[in-house]
Amino acid sequence: MGTEIKTCVVVGASPAASSIFMKPILKQADYIICADGGWNHVHQTGICPDLIVGDFDSVLDVVPKETETITLPVNKDDTDILVAVKEGFRRGFSHFVLLGALGGRLDHTYGNLCVLQYILRNGGSGMLQDKNTQVYLLLEGDDTILTNVQGNTISVFPFGCDSCTLTYNGLKYPLERGTLVSHMPTGVSNVAQLDRVHITCHTGIAVVIVLDAQGLDR
Repeated sequence: MGTEIKTCVVVGASPAASSIFMKPILKQADYIICADGGWNHVHQTGICPDLIVGDFDSVLDVVPKETETITLPVNKDDTDILVAVKEGFRRGFSHFVLLGALGGRLDHTYGNLCVLQYILRNGGSGMLQDKNTQVYLLLEGDDTILTNVQGNTISVFPFGCDSCTLTYNGLKYPLERGTLVSHMPTGVSNVAQLDRVHITCHTGIAVVIVLDAQGLDR
């Protein structure tokens, strides 16, 4: 029997986050870390996190005394979410789901994509997720199978590089070792024709963005 993969859920402070959406994911988590104001969202679910990290400049609700906290300096190089991920690694986790990490400030969202790359570079796996969107990164040589995605919009772009070479099937516009370049967004708004989509990154780094068809404005 294979070893069960345990999940560390890291919750950020994005104002676009939904505590209602988060609650069932948090219930299934093996470990929950709030990154500073992420505690505001988790507090609304009634679920107690395992750890809260941050400089507490955006925490609105009182932190429970029984919850472990790590207080960070206001002036620091790492973002609160990156510190939370590093703590997750230190405590033995390698699979991460980042909630409250999309929407809000664009620089924060982009920074969280960089955190996703940090996870992969350190041998882990992870995704950014909100109620309508899932975001993955694929490094050179990686592949992923997306399931239950028929009808969803799937966009793929190079990330942190000029180009990436990919193969994907199950989409309206398939690709066979085709190259996407950063200055032309040709990978935008593809549509899953099948329930399973297989994406392989041959060169470069790719960001894969899955939009739930039920959550898109029509």
